[in-house]
Amino acid sequence: MSRYYRRGGWQTGPRYWAHYHQSKHRQIAQLFGGIERDILQVFLTLPSFAREGLLSRYGQKYGRQPEAYARKTYPAWQSGSIQPAGTTVERLIELVPPYLSETQRFDLIRKLRMHHLKRKDLHLTTTPGGWRDELAALAQQIIEHGAQCELPPEVYEKATWLTNGDAAAARKLIQVIDEEEARLRLSFIEAEFKRIEYLVETVQNAEPVRHTIELPQGSIFVTIQRKQRSAVRRMIELLTTGEKMDNENDKLVPRARPGGDLMKQRDLGSLLDTSLAKLPEDQQRKLADKVAEERLQLGVSAEKAEQRHYDSARDMANTIRAAEAVERTTGSDYEIKSTHDTASGRTDIRIKKNNNTVTIVVAVVIGIIIYLFLKH
Repeated sequence: MSRYYRRGGWQTGPRYWAHYHQSKHRQIAQLFGGIERDILQVFLTLPSFAREGLLSRYGQKYGRQPEAYARKTYPAWQSGSIQPAGTTVERLIELVPPYLSETQRFDLIRKLRMHHLKRKDLHLTTTPGGWRDELAALAQQIIEHGAQCELPPEVYEKATWLTNGDAAAARKLIQVIDEEEARLRLSFIEAEFKRIEYLVETVQNAEPVRHTIELPQGSIFVTIQRKQRSAVRRMIELLTTGEKMDNENDKLVPRARPGGDLMKQRDLGSLLDTSLAKLPEDQQRKLADKVAEERLQLGVSAEKAEQRHYDSARDMANTIRAAEAVERTTGSDYEIKSTHDTASGRTDIRIKKNNNTVTIVVAVVIGIIIYLFLKH
């Protein structure tokens, strides 16, 4: 009779055996992040000659009785009438990948890395003109975090094929691909933040702008707000002259598709090519097709990023014009919210006018001025 240990002693019976298998499957899923299902699917669709070789290897490693059971139960596994036990799946994770192509193993390793990569989230509150150095340091932290990602030792113990040279080379290239993607998105930051600077500094009633930078390795949540001194000066200007300190003009965000120096700064695939060149020739040959595919995907990603950059620039310009039009035509309170998907992530804008708040602030400022006048 099957026996299963749980708190309080050994338990027996089908119920506890089923609980054990469910627990085993959950443990495997937590450790391998879904590649166990991919490997099982490959196993169940192997051509007969490959399946025979794998099952023979199964018997050599785990015993003739488990091999006989696997051969007998294989049709039921294929039909889905019986689900392989967790122990069987664990064994297949070890045995199936060497029968796969380099491309298939590459994709499994990437999925495994993404499962175990704990994305890093960083936050930055800054001002127009002061964000560059701070943001550059945070971006470097995110990229380095991705480079330091390592799989748990238990993964290597249960999938020893991950320790061979080819798998190690694939893991390194995947890390470099993520870095290439991160640098691609970051190359748009200068243009994106220039238009945010414009909005924050010149659009009346603009609240701090929140921009989220989404990278493969993590996210940076940036809040950009005008300097407090600038806000006070603006209020004094309103009180004394009735005019805004800044002369808002029609220099809105770019409305043309990006080009020029911004695009020239990126040499897509250069890091990937350098990393590939450092590998032994046999590994270069094995991974050449996959690297070519990844380089093509980087190009597609760059085109999509450019399109998002163009669309968000156009839409932000429309938001600014709408705010200016409302400000000119009404004295009532209003609120404008907009979210824009950009090349590097997402920009959230809020422009809000609250006459009650303005009245209170004006009263406070007048009170301060009167106090200072009387004091002197």
